[in-house]
Amino acid sequence: MISTFGSFSMAKLGIRSSQQGLQITGNNITNINTHGYTRQRINQISLYGSTADRYSVSTDVNMGFGSLVTSVSQIRDPFLDIRYRNEASNLGFYDEKMGNLEELKNILDEVMKDGIHTSFEEIRTQLQNLSQHVGEKEHDTLVRSACQKLVSLLNKYSADLTAQKQNSLQGFGQNVDEVNNILKQIQDLNKEIRKSQIHGDNASELLDNRNLLIDRLSEMTKIHVSYEKEQVSQGIFVDRLIIKLDAPGQDPTTRPTLIDGEFANKLEISPLDPTTGKPDINSEDYQVNLGGLTNSKGESPLLAEIREQMESLNNLTKSMQDINQQIAGINGKLTEWQNSVASANFQPNDFDRNAAPGAQSNYDKKLKELQSAIDKAKENYDKAPTPENKKALEDARKRQSDFGKLAQEKQQFDKQKANLTKDFEKRFTSLQAKLEEQGLTANLTPNEDGTFTVTIEGGTPPVGNTTLIDGTDPDTRPPQFSADVNENGEIEAKLDDVAFATKTREDVDNAANKMDVREDQWHGVLKADLEYLNGKGEFGNPPSKIRGIAYYQRSLDTLAQSFAKTMNDMNRPLRKDPETGNPIPIPGTDPIEYERENADLFEPIDPDKPMTASNIKISKGWEDGTVKITNSIDPNAGSGDNSNILNMIQALNKDQKFYVLDSEGNQLDSQGRVVTDPPIDDENTPVEIFTGSFEGMFTNMNAILGSDMSTTATLLNTSAIAANDRAVARDNVSSVDLNEEGINLVQYQKSFQAACRVMTTLDEMLQSILNIGVGG
Repeated sequence: MISTFGSFSMAKLGIRSSQQGLQITGNNITNINTHGYTRQRINQISLYGSTADRYSVSTDVNMGFGSLVTSVSQIRDPFLDIRYRNEASNLGFYDEKMGNLEELKNILDEVMKDGIHTSFEEIRTQLQNLSQHVGEKEHDTLVRSACQKLVSLLNKYSADLTAQKQNSLQGFGQNVDEVNNILKQIQDLNKEIRKSQIHGDNASELLDNRNLLIDRLSEMTKIHVSYEKEQVSQGIFVDRLIIKLDAPGQDPTTRPTLIDGEFANKLEISPLDPTTGKPDINSEDYQVNLGGLTNSKGESPLLAEIREQMESLNNLTKSMQDINQQIAGINGKLTEWQNSVASANFQPNDFDRNAAPGAQSNYDKKLKELQSAIDKAKENYDKAPTPENKKALEDARKRQSDFGKLAQEKQQFDKQKANLTKDFEKRFTSLQAKLEEQGLTANLTPNEDGTFTVTIEGGTPPVGNTTLIDGTDPDTRPPQFSADVNENGEIEAKLDDVAFATKTREDVDNAANKMDVREDQWHGVLKADLEYLNGKGEFGNPPSKIRGIAYYQRSLDTLAQSFAKTMNDMNRPLRKDPETGNPIPIPGTDPIEYERENADLFEPIDPDKPMTASNIKISKGWEDGTVKITNSIDPNAGSGDNSNILNMIQALNKDQKFYVLDSEGNQLDSQGRVVTDPPIDDENTPVEIFTGSFEGMFTNMNAILGSDMSTTATLLNTSAIAANDRAVARDNVSSVDLNEEGINLVQYQKSFQAACRVMTTLDEMLQSILNIGVGG
């Protein structure tokens, strides 16, 4: 049965529990508008003593001793966190993708402005006028002006796309930097949370900050979050946060690691421009790889682990050499003790307690001898209590006392030395095991003075027989273990700068989770950026449905190249034989083809590069008048023949075949190979991506862009609704509900008042009992 004052303690615990409940409730209410705050609650247990009292009787009833607040916890559902973060990744992807497509729309959309379509219509109109005014220079100039407008537009659109790519690369780099910043902040919070949990604080506010960062990280890419228990000492465990990339369908054991406790990975973009160190603007294939896990000191997990092992070895050898110093100190005291033994006219072997089986120890013999001397002196004093006999008795007793003190000192020294020896041997066993993990063998040699010497050998490369702990010179500092990274990126474990174990660069990278990451393993904002920068659609190898800025650049190049080639080929008149005046046939052609004069209307700005939208211009010959629109390819046709001009107009109206081109303007086959002449094999034929007019090709580009935007807008809206639903569901569990907290206020207030009432009632009862005694 609980004692009288135990009842007061029970009431006091009830008051304290209610007070702590009120504090938590007040904290929740004051943080109702704090972004990311997770509702908290107290965890209580009922104190109960199950052991029967020694003097209890059968009529006693064992009751509880009150309530106790054991901890404060957050109300959070991990499953809702997973669902929200998965949807946040989708939302981040479609939101970023929509923003990128809108940038393309601002460049290519011609609904509200004159552009490519208007230019082609103007070229057609001017050609028709020229067909009615054959040979008139001013009408040829009008056609050239219309073509110049088209060329300028192609140059501008290409430049705008290049500028947009540059902006996108900058934004992509900023997003990667943001992810790295988030990972660094989570790493720092992990360290602080670990410290707090070791000291018994659950660090709720730090956990809230970390959860906000994890939510933001889930928008950048899809992640898998887990927690493992890490034992830091006997009975003390902390949570170790692990965050990995979560590509659907990927083997969980091979997920790339972003965060592992106090280690954080770093994202790196490739390829980089060697001159600027920034993403290469000329590339069309970008990657985001992992640079490796490091702690706040910049150490990889393997380096940190090996350095910790080396430090442990240093601490162990230092402590063992300290034991040698203590033994040496005891040896010095034993020397002083031996001097005391000699000055007291004793022999050192008088204090030897060890004896052969069945024999008497020297210590017992000497003690018996000293006692016999006392007995004899006392007998003489009893017979004749003279001063001389009295002094002889006192001397005998002092000699026995001196012997006892010296024996006690010797016993203490022997005990200390035995304990130190036992401690040294125990530590040697631990040292031996640790060295075996490093491929080293340890040997123990006792010295005559009781100290110890430890030598080691082995390792790869091998270390010769080396003295690690020198008992003959206890003041000598033991050789130091260390770990460093060499010029090859390998980790070397060393003993006084001599390597005895090496971890390869591959071991280091694997332990640090440094790896190349496939594009399909990224999600969220990063995936949208990669698809926008790398997406080549039908121009890819292999072709895909992912169309980014590279697709529209290649499509525009295809349009420019096809238009220039068509117009240049049609403008080349037949070369005639100066003697006969007839066209010159090309030998071996069937059907017969004829040699043509060079009369290109368009040419590359840079003659060393292919004809593209950014590298097309009006030919120098057309500009200076040495080349003009060919009215008829037949050199013998009359001056009024406009058949070739009409053919040009027809070419602008009829369907053309547009083919897949690489970045150099070469036609590609279905395997991504350059189409050659003659072809490599039957499959080395150009891949057609569109059939239609030149205007139709540009319209097709806008139609594809519009379709992608429409689809993305629908998916973005769907993801936004789903993410909002997940957020609301999570907030229903984790956020502060003012109504519920109001009920808790009333509940804890009432329980506080009730516990106080129990206290006053117990006081009144105790007073009544005391009054009974007074009245008696």
